[in-house]
Amino acid sequence: MKTIDQWLQEAIDRYERLTGHTEQLGESIRTLSTTDITDQCARMAELRREITTHDEKLHELLTFLGGGVLDNPLLGSYQQALRAAIDATERIAAKAQRRKEMLLGEIVAGKKSRHAIAGYNSGTTQQGVLQKVG
Repeated sequence: MKTIDQWLQEAIDRYERLTGHTEQLGESIRTLSTTDITDQCARMAELRREITTHDEKLHELLTFLGGGVLDNPLLGSYQQALRAAIDATERIAAKAQRRKEMLLGEIVAGKKSRHAIAGYNSGTTQQGVLQKVG
């Protein structure tokens, strides 16, 4: 049977892994393909599911132990790890939103360029010269 210290340390380790993974994605999000970003997000979702399962059990144990657990020094470390994971997630969400806006801008610019180019043809009067149609 695990001790409360072991449960807390496991939770801290899980949050630190999630934070590290999130920060790594944040550093490379501009250069990753959408497939790579999707894969990284799937890994983050898997880590969050593991954390949720572990934290549910941990919280049951904390409730069972009551106020005496508040003196455990690992509880403060647990809270810090949780806060770091939340902060990293908020930062990556902001970066993802900026990346999305940038990609949408590129799509719109590409459509405008295609539309503008569609208004020209090679013409038949002079070879190699574009003429405006309409």
